[in-house]
Amino acid sequence: NYGQFKTAQKNHAWLLFGAAFLVFALLMGILAYRAWKREFTWDELASGFTALTFSILMVIVVLRMKDWVRALAQSEEQSRKEQTLYRSIIENLPTPVVFKDREMIYRAANPCYGAFLGKTELEMLGKKDSDFFPRPQANAFLRSDEQVLQQQMEQVEEIRMEEEILD
Repeated sequence: NYGQFKTAQKNHAWLLFGAAFLVFALLMGILAYRAWKREFTWDELASGFTALTFSILMVIVVLRMKDWVRALAQSEEQSRKEQTLYRSIIENLPTPVVFKDREMIYRAANPCYGAFLGKTELEMLGKKDSDFFPRPQANAFLRSDEQVLQQQMEQVEEIRMEEEILD
């Protein structure tokens, strides 16, 4: 459960902070005692304090990075699962579906769209409508796609074509 995960993460952060503070306090006590005994000067104590503070902060960052990397890996895994699910849904739709980038280049298509064009997905990737359709039809698709990009919306079109147009 996400709420339990966040609570555990906060508790872990406080525990880490507390441990770092205790180590810091102990080491600062040792340094102050040694400075009081005149084993080194107060200026050396200040530079030691700076180095110690930086070292502790680096330890905290490294320990937190482990958590960040784990969270990123979990996020990427979730993203892969969702992408696989979406891909599975699109591939099994009985309707032709094609995805194009901003340059109107085919980036993905389902098998139904491939059957419509008589091509495999690999044969369609990296191509444009002008590679498969007559110029007037490709230009109409281009205008429609540009309108979709300008309005930032999805578009569903029903296209009816005569078979001889594709030949």
